Amino acid sequence: GGLKFPLFYTMSHMILKGVFSWLYLTLVRCKPPGRQRWSTFGGISLVGVMTGLDVAASNMSFLFITVAFFTMLKSASLIFILVLGALMRIEPCSLSIAGTVTLFATQCRLQLKGWNT
Repeated sequence: GGLKFPLFYTMSHMILKGVFSWLYLTLVRCKPPGRQRWSTFGGISLVGVMTGLDVAASNMSFLFITVAFFTMLKSASLIFILVLGALMRIEPCSLSIAGTVTLFATQCRLQLKGWNT
């Protein structure tokens, strides 16, 4: 089983982030940013909406899979990101990258071995 109310967790997390951000801005007395162009506002809004949908979809997956399996899938996605980054020469290939990929792969293998027993 997964979580019974995954979107409630997402919503309460977003509300808390908003409250803490407002408190920080109020207590530190930061100046609000100046007037922005509509293209900047639209771009920032699009990124915010897509991030919110990503978090909500990830939490909705808890209705169908366990938290342990979700964690394993997230770790496996990092392997692909690191390998593709090195293959496309976005990230320089180094010993630390190889070690990170090896550790993630070992973790995924150990988690899968635990499910098979």
